[in-house]
Amino acid sequence: MNEQEVKANQTADILTVLAELNRGKFLIECGRQLQDCTDAVVRTGKKGKLSIVLDIEVAGLSKDGRVNQLDISPQVTLKEPQPSQGTSIFFVTKENHLTRTDPDQMAMFEEQEQHNGR
Repeated sequence: MNEQEVKANQTADILTVLAELNRGKFLIECGRQLQDCTDAVVRTGKKGKLSIVLDIEVAGLSKDGRVNQLDISPQVTLKEPQPSQGTSIFFVTKENHLTRTDPDQMAMFEEQEQHNGR
């Protein structure tokens, strides 16, 4: 067995670890969220994102001071694509208020509107 094969055999099997987190419930939740993300991408035609994060920290030491226990806290987050909301143009007044009417534009029908009672 060469060095690369020995190293591969010593590496943690990510699928086994994921399957054992929270007695398999974490991997099931990942699958649900993956399906939700896929559905949203197909529905909107936009990109989604599924992230799996494993926080790993020392949880215990042996009598000789060697790390012999780790706590692994899993988290899965989903960023579904959102449908476009479009844009609206607003103008800014001298007081920095937003308005849909250009304050620098002369009114075209102001005289007629005043005559009609508007």
